[in-house]
Amino acid sequence: MTKRTADSCLDAGPDVGCLGWPALARRAPATLGLLPVGAACKEHGRHLPLATDAIQARWIASAVASARPALTWPLIGYGHYPAFTAYPGSPSIDEDAFVHTLTRALEAMSRSGHRHMLVLNTGISTVAGVDEACGRMPGAAPCHVYAGPRFRRAVAELSEQSGGGHADEVETSLMLHIAPDRVEPSRAADASAARFVPGPLNPHDAHAPNYAPDGVMGNPRLANAEKGRRLAAALVEDVLATADRLVADH
Repeated sequence: MTKRTADSCLDAGPDVGCLGWPALARRAPATLGLLPVGAACKEHGRHLPLATDAIQARWIASAVASARPALTWPLIGYGHYPAFTAYPGSPSIDEDAFVHTLTRALEAMSRSGHRHMLVLNTGISTVAGVDEACGRMPGAAPCHVYAGPRFRRAVAELSEQSGGGHADEVETSLMLHIAPDRVEPSRAADASAARFVPGPLNPHDAHAPNYAPDGVMGNPRLANAEKGRRLAAALVEDVLATADRLVADH
């Protein structure tokens, strides 16, 4: 059996949790620190898992770390998601607590040696909090992964649904590409006829604004894996471009 040196068994891989602290201290100054932010538990219709946002955030981080010198930090899985609290398994924390958590995580990344830190945010209601936390930390930048120009063009070209916005054709297509074994297409509900306004979704009261008995906005029945592949490719290009700008500007 080959004898290992003190920390050689913890000296490989892009995930910080797989490293020993000496390996992290050596590698962090020359790598981009990635902080994925995505709800680890939030309703996504009847056909997608509660961990959909977290699955996507981790997948994006892995794609970036395979293309650039980067280390991925543990996912921030609790966040400010007030629109979904009426559904089982959908916690939300106050925005102040969310910003505080992100700020402390970024401070730890900086103390560990990272000069550049990119927050990979898969949420909408978390945009303001991510921006605030990044504004407090030199070297940190937000990346709202669904807002990039290449991804938005791909959505415009590929999407066939009317409306959309949550557990819809786009998000389901991404999941069919990223984690097809976690999707149950036969349970997908078409909610494209519903009209939504800003505010929480309601699964119980048919007379309430944003009545969404299935927790869907849009039509996930139009999703397929090929759309997901093309959407994911555009999304990753946007994120890599943001990462490259961050490193070049600092």
